[in-house]
Amino acid sequence: MPKPKSGKVSEPLSLREKQVLALLAKGLRREQIATHLRIKAVTVDLHNKNTRKKLGAKTIVEAVVIALRKGYLQAE
Repeated sequence: MPKPKSGKVSEPLSLREKQVLALLAKGLRREQIATHLRIKAVTVDLHNKNTRKKLGAKTIVEAVVIALRKGYLQAE
């Protein structure tokens, strides 16, 4: 499966991926997100990796920007 161009979503984000992304956008760190969602930090990392891949983003910051533009996240 070819890598999508930046900003082009190849698959919809899962609920958990959206939750992790929203918490990152609020400034929480991976350990804080893990505690908040009651998951392990490595699971947060996995969700971040999957989110970046689905959004075609090189960094998690780029993924947040793309998600905001696409309406997957709401700016607060």
